[in-house]
Amino acid sequence: MSASTPWILWFCSLKGNQIFAPVEAEFIRDAFNLFGLKPKFKDYAVATRVILGDEIPPHDLSSLTEESRLALNEAVELYGLIHARYILTQTGLTIMAQKYKEGVFGVCPRILCQKQAVLPIGISEELRQHRCRVYCPNCQEVYIPRGELIGASDIDGAFFGTTFPHMLLMADPRLVSPTVPIPHIPQLFGFKQYGVKSVVLQKVDNGEYGVCAREQMGSQNDARYVK
Repeated sequence: MSASTPWILWFCSLKGNQIFAPVEAEFIRDAFNLFGLKPKFKDYAVATRVILGDEIPPHDLSSLTEESRLALNEAVELYGLIHARYILTQTGLTIMAQKYKEGVFGVCPRILCQKQAVLPIGISEELRQHRCRVYCPNCQEVYIPRGELIGASDIDGAFFGTTFPHMLLMADPRLVSPTVPIPHIPQLFGFKQYGVKSVVLQKVDNGEYGVCAREQMGSQNDARYVK
């Protein structure tokens, strides 16, 4: 396993960037891994040199020249797209799985998910389309990052892509929550509203959590599961 460059380590150390994995320099030097990225950038060669270089930007970025600022912006976006590919490799998945276990990505804002750990996800593979979001493996919904990760909502979603959380959970099923998500039952004065179902309950009825989950919830005497 080759080391990351000083620039990559600097980028990953920035506040809010703890959700990134430090990509190995060797991965970036392999042209095959970067196939198709060159046309997306005005000065691809410069951006690549910045990422693989030993120099890191000054603490005060406002002191940069316009040319240096543009080069840095392109380097960040290129690194983000490379990162989206890297975290789908075995090494990348291992790094991100550890972050997930440590709760680096935060927890689901849905109260009934009981602080289930979440994973970063993009809604689009294209740059500058959507911001980074978080995916909950329990309720299988996507949310805007909150709490300590509120800054992640300013990160481009393409830096993680649409595949990552699903690939990670498929690669290691042990990371998937074994519990059935608890649905919210809409009520008026203690009585269930007829014909009104929460999103989670609709998913259960549609079998999106699996047949076993639907049968389990249907067989529960707990008032939480009464339809």
